[in-house]
Amino acid sequence: MNKKYAMTVLGALAAATMALSSSAQASDGVITFNGKVVDQTCNVAVNGGPATSTVTLPTVATGLLVNSQTAGDTDFTVAVSGCTGAARPAAVRTFFEAGPTLDTANDYTLLNTAGTPAKNVRVQLAYADGSGLKVGDSSQHSATAVATDSGGATMHYIARYYKVGSGAPGAGDVTSSVTYSIEYVL
Repeated sequence: MNKKYAMTVLGALAAATMALSSSAQASDGVITFNGKVVDQTCNVAVNGGPATSTVTLPTVATGLLVNSQTAGDTDFTVAVSGCTGAARPAAVRTFFEAGPTLDTANDYTLLNTAGTPAKNVRVQLAYADGSGLKVGDSSQHSATAVATDSGGATMHYIARYYKVGSGAPGAGDVTSSVTYSIEYVL
């Protein structure tokens, strides 16, 4: 093979490689993100106690969950008070966050993490009207915010047992948890 021919072939291969690896790019627009960080201080309480609290559900018979998907409705509140700062919120709402106990396959309920768990039973959170709340889902951002009259507000919720699966519920303990945050509506 002569050198001139080899150089021509190598040059053609290099040009073809560069042509195949290049791509066309164009700028089609700009996306701007706006937000606000405020110096907000509100005291948070669950059922009038500390922000990290326990809500105790009533003891129920497994038979209650055979004929119904839910049982043991227990009201609880998340309240804010003493909201101060330059941008005191006009309203607030609670956002229940996704976490390791979230079970999206069973209507966004909370997994039972008890050591001796009740079989086929989860914990469901609901709004005060009884409609199921989707833990970790962005639909919570559309929930009605509660006005902060005089620097405070109380949000009402329900926690209850929730039967999952086709099998009968079994006796045992029920324990779960959820992390929440307060959304400030300015």
